[in-house]
Amino acid sequence: MLVYKVVYVGAAYILWILCVLEAASSESSSEDEKDTTEDRPPVFTNNLVDLSVSEGQPAVLECCVSSAGTAPLIIWYKNMQILRSGTEYQQTYDGKVAQLRIGETSSEDAGKYECVARNAFGKASCLCRLTVQGSLSYNSLKQRFSTCGPRTIGGPRRSAWWSAGKA
Repeated sequence: MLVYKVVYVGAAYILWILCVLEAASSESSSEDEKDTTEDRPPVFTNNLVDLSVSEGQPAVLECCVSSAGTAPLIIWYKNMQILRSGTEYQQTYDGKVAQLRIGETSSEDAGKYECVARNAFGKASCLCRLTVQGSLSYNSLKQRFSTCGPRTIGGPRRSAWWSAGKA
């Protein structure tokens, strides 16, 4: 018997196909004693944890997924947008641990990350927040906030206050 399920994931439809073999031998168990351990959605045994890194440092987000039967499809999101594996984001799943690696973080990498594990019987997800702390050197602040321009003699006096942290 062939069992299938169509699941919508982001911008694509995925067709899950499960093959169920029925043994015709006398040694097989009856239909009433069917093993249903494979008929369940994935479960996260270790969730993602919030992480804070300095700008330029690598970040590794990881969680553990348990799934009986076929391996689940792992999908990573950043601020509710699907992430594609590439040079900036490297995604791995070894059958137990799902990882998202960011080689060199920048302020644009900060946000809410979600790992979703899907199989034919359902899905599970876990979330974390990645905070990227920038380096606040004099030169970086000068480059970011050089809008005042030169001060003219006799003009109004300007002053600026810099602070780091939460507003």
